Amino acid sequence: MKVRSFNQFLKDTEAIFKMENDIIADKLKQGVNGLEWLIMQVVIDDDRKESLSNYVRILEVTQTNKEQLFIDAAFMDHESFYEKHELNWWIAFDEALTYFSILKKSDYERYFDIMQTINLHFKGKLPTNDA
Repeated sequence: MKVRSFNQFLKDTEAIFKMENDIIADKLKQGVNGLEWLIMQVVIDDDRKESLSNYVRILEVTQTNKEQLFIDAAFMDHESFYEKHELNWWIAFDEALTYFSILKKSDYERYFDIMQTINLHFKGKLPTNDA
């Protein structure tokens, strides 16, 4: 059995993290089609469901509209998102992908409406403070 050093592990992990971020950035540059590709990659398991449930509970305590937050996470950059919501974009974006994936399977009409709204944001036809 070959044992890797912690430094090698860290280097590999950073490379994976960078690659994941590059893929996300590239897909978001493609607009709503790239976002839908990311949504289709989500595998819904018990951990993701539990994570989303816990995140939604936090949003309820702060009286934040979850759908608007997830819409914002889909098209805003991390700095603008933080400025508006004072929440971590990476976490919100991950939860948004889970939410949209579940919504696509359970209520396609609502999912379609949200994707249309996000598409208008990507095209610059809606202001970023749209509620």
